[in-house]
Amino acid sequence: MLSKLMKYELRSTGRFFLPVYVALTVVAVINRLFIEFNAGYYSSYYSTTADVSQGTAIFLYVLLILIACVATFAIMINRFNKNLLSDEGYLMFTLPVKTDHLIFSKMFTSMLWSFATGIVTAFSLFILFADEYFFYNLSQDLQYFFDMLIREGLTAHFTAWLFEGIALVLIGSAAGILVCYAAIAIGHLSKKHRMITSVAAYIGIVVLNQFIFSFTSVLVFRADWFYDWYYKMSSTTQAHTFLLCGIVVAAIEAVVYYIIVKRVLTTQLNLE
Repeated sequence: MLSKLMKYELRSTGRFFLPVYVALTVVAVINRLFIEFNAGYYSSYYSTTADVSQGTAIFLYVLLILIACVATFAIMINRFNKNLLSDEGYLMFTLPVKTDHLIFSKMFTSMLWSFATGIVTAFSLFILFADEYFFYNLSQDLQYFFDMLIREGLTAHFTAWLFEGIALVLIGSAAGILVCYAAIAIGHLSKKHRMITSVAAYIGIVVLNQFIFSFTSVLVFRADWFYDWYYKMSSTTQAHTFLLCGIVVAAIEAVVYYIIVKRVLTTQLNLE
């Protein structure tokens, strides 16, 4: 059932994102053509005209990036609020699916579009700036990097760092989405001014997280046992420890936010 819910979510949201991604790629190609044209054309009349046209294309390119980034966040918020906490919630909660599946379908879809926006943006920048020197330098840098890993015996560590980094990004992304859902769910508990309450809840959660992190960091970093334990490690072990601690913290945050969301949806839901 989760896959069916995600399929519905992707179909509904893809109607907006896919045209934006195509437009962003096309505008990037147009900008690249302008760059190549201006590099090889020296007529002042046509150069001025090309500069104006390129300026317009660059403006559209930046605007599309902003639209894609802002829309990813806005649609994530709107789909959760509209589908589960508004009138549409009557229909969604009559479906023979678990509340967990409803939450996960929203979260995973938001994660997919967030990563897709990042990938398409990176690809458009690649189209815009990549040339033969870029590929040559990239190949040289990668060759040097992998030779260094083999020479220093860090191949296994690098593989572990890669998986740890991917896990940190995935879990951190889930936590970042769930904190927004938790703030919206808390705001839903208010009979009036739900939007203002949600924003206040989000700010409160962020401030509380920062306070807990700062307080814990002060206690840990000033403790003698921390220096005896951490600084006796090798640099590779320190890197693993840093990444694993980040994964644990992000996972704890994600679980706490998820519990808040599920608690509201299962016991405090009020669609009136």
